[in-house]
Amino acid sequence: MFDASNNEWKPLKQPSFRVPSMYLFLLPMHNEKIIIVGSLYKRGLYAYHVCLDSWDVVDEKFDLIDSLYCDPVVAGHTLYWVGDEIIHAYDLNEKNYFCGRIHFWALKQVLLLLRNDRCFPLLFFHLHEEMFCLIWEELEYHAGRHRSVLVVHQFFVSKRIKRGVLGLSVKPFSTEYYLPDGIVFKSYDGIVL
Repeated sequence: MFDASNNEWKPLKQPSFRVPSMYLFLLPMHNEKIIIVGSLYKRGLYAYHVCLDSWDVVDEKFDLIDSLYCDPVVAGHTLYWVGDEIIHAYDLNEKNYFCGRIHFWALKQVLLLLRNDRCFPLLFFHLHEEMFCLIWEELEYHAGRHRSVLVVHQFFVSKRIKRGVLGLSVKPFSTEYYLPDGIVFKSYDGIVL
């Protein structure tokens, strides 16, 4: 961890419990100075409190159901992730899982393609309030060569109660296509927007 007041790096305090060491996701909760830590393939969800230099177990049984598409994001006190035609959510305070189906074709088409060919990585972002975004790269063959097309899906995700059950409503906002100038992306080590 970087200590800006002393301009130095310090190791994090070791937790008193075992945190998975592979396929981790780290999600900052900026307002609370907490980092949520979990694994894409192992059970458990943990919180590192930056100001207190301490660890807590959020939920040792937490499991990212159907999480093979991209890393989760955090919005407020809720984790969101993309599954097989479903947006999943987990309330960190209530320790409650809920989900909602994706009903718009442009995004379902991407997820159906990725179900069979996971070589195209998805990038998932929480933009603000109820607005989320998925970005992925589509390869086209044009004029005798391959080119990349960045596909950007923006959608709203809101909590709802239907027949007494908490769930999510997923509604499209926009789908846009960007053609980078002759670039074929080899990997997503980062992205500049």
